[in-house]
Amino acid sequence: MKWVIFLLIALLQMTSNQIFAQSDKTEARNFIYFSASPPLISGFYSVSYERNLLGTNASRLNISLQGSIINNMGYSGSSIAALPVLLLGKNKHYFESNIGMIVYFDNNSTEKTFDTDPVITLGYRKHSMGSNTLFRTGVGYPYLLYLGFGFAF
Repeated sequence: MKWVIFLLIALLQMTSNQIFAQSDKTEARNFIYFSASPPLISGFYSVSYERNLLGTNASRLNISLQGSIINNMGYSGSSIAALPVLLLGKNKHYFESNIGMIVYFDNNSTEKTFDTDPVITLGYRKHSMGSNTLFRTGVGYPYLLYLGFGFAF
């Protein structure tokens, strides 16, 4: 939990000048967002940094680095993932898709154990060029249902 908060504060500090200085309608290449899944569904809370690698306004390939905490029905743990993100769309409406692997660390165990799981999501993202805010929602495994807010720079 502490490292997720530290990561968020560090990223906000490093990028605060760039975020507020951007006034023209240039295409954002970096995204930081918080996503959550309701506790009774899967109990995921994550902070992600995403970077555009390839593409234009209509289709993009991004990479996302994600740190999560999980608190669901007696299980508590944390996870990390590096996932490719495919965005397809026009103007401010995008279809988003992730596929990859997530690594879990069990906080309940006295031993330092970890496990892996596949990740696959399909969702909707709203972000217009020149805007600093984004909204995302979708379904997938292991999150089941997620909702996220963030900013672009």
